[in-house]
Amino acid sequence: MPAFSPPASFAVSHICLYKSSKRWPIEKYKSIEQNFDILFFAKNAPLTIEFKRLYRSVFESPEPYIAVVSTLGTKKSGLTRDEIVQSTPNIGNDGRLTDILDNLELSGFVRRYSTTGKIRRESIFQLIDNYTLFYFQFIRDYAGKDEEHWSHMRQDQHRIVWEGLAFERICLQHTRQIKSALGISGVATEESAWVKRAANGERGAQIDLVIQRGDRVTNLCEMKFASGEYEISSAYETALRNKMEAFRRETKTKDTLHLTFVTTYGLAHNSHASIARSQVTLDDLFRQ
Repeated sequence: MPAFSPPASFAVSHICLYKSSKRWPIEKYKSIEQNFDILFFAKNAPLTIEFKRLYRSVFESPEPYIAVVSTLGTKKSGLTRDEIVQSTPNIGNDGRLTDILDNLELSGFVRRYSTTGKIRRESIFQLIDNYTLFYFQFIRDYAGKDEEHWSHMRQDQHRIVWEGLAFERICLQHTRQIKSALGISGVATEESAWVKRAANGERGAQIDLVIQRGDRVTNLCEMKFASGEYEISSAYETALRNKMEAFRRETKTKDTLHLTFVTTYGLAHNSHASIARSQVTLDDLFRQ
């Protein structure tokens, strides 16, 4: 098992994709925490001021793009077009917004996805650029206050939550590899998400990745980060069964449902692990 925190290494690699590693090399003899401090939190850290420079280098008039991603950064699961308009100053529901959203999607800052059972005009736009999300959460209001901020946050709840969300985003950015690991690369698929709002005393539920297959099987993907093998508890198994039943009831699907776990190091073998029909691990996400 690596000696460093895996999600931090994900972020370093993906944050630096848009820049040459020769410009800001990762110092291999330093820990991931130390490298994060150097890149983001030390005095004159190079990636502290990169946010506006990044958007100016990609978009000729960056201000409306920054306004839209700032709005999207407030909601983890994303927003509909109407919600973006309602929450973003000086943005109308017109062709200009269409161009902004299309360009953000094409350049990889945003992903557009549909909710299972919904029509395309109700698509949800989700901010997935790792640097932008990290900037909003940790850099924008903090840079310069503590030059070893990331090292000092090792057990901080905000960092722990971010690690889990970062792992989810990495999974969503590697759906091709997930399908390959499942052996369904040659099967026609449609990817979406599913959300059930809490109502009438019932709890809400969400599945971030639903893979509907042409062979009448649907993979419901649970993405869980853990520093070792992930252990499914009795209570969690019950919650998963309830979620699968709610999905079948709400979507009225006749497909066979396969629960797939995407984890860092696989599932711990206990009496509850058999609920998972298939597994995908971190190594699978980075296979070519």
